[in-house]
Amino acid sequence: MSAFASQARWVLAQLPVADKANEITAIPQLLALLDLSGAKITIDAAGWQKKIAGQIIEGGADYVLALKENHPQLYEDVSLWLSSEFDAGHLQTLETVEKDHGRIETRRYALSDQLDWLEGRQEWAGLSALGLVESRRERGGIRSAIFCVQALT
Repeated sequence: MSAFASQARWVLAQLPVADKANEITAIPQLLALLDLSGAKITIDAAGWQKKIAGQIIEGGADYVLALKENHPQLYEDVSLWLSSEFDAGHLQTLETVEKDHGRIETRRYALSDQLDWLEGRQEWAGLSALGLVESRRERGGIRSAIFCVQALT
């Protein structure tokens, strides 16, 4: 597992992880090696943990954490709410379309700071918004969709 400074393209720290099951325990160890002050930390779905969010906030950083089916009930609740608000036009959205390599990819983005409905939101240190990215690809008449939910500070 590695921590990167994306703009500088530097590896800041690395820890060996034997298998995926150990990522949740390795992430706090990796974060502890870093000065997080003022940073924006992005982590995939393995990082969607209250302890990890708290550690990031305590370190003086902000986070973007991906929420996927690893938290099934929360994912379903957040996805349903964001999708319905998104589809009803209650959220400001941005849409991009890319045509490349014989496919068309349309991405829609939305962000909401309306969190009153989210049960247990106070347990997530610094949580200030939820966002979604919906990606639709069409290639040779075949369509597929990917939906990703993110938490932001």
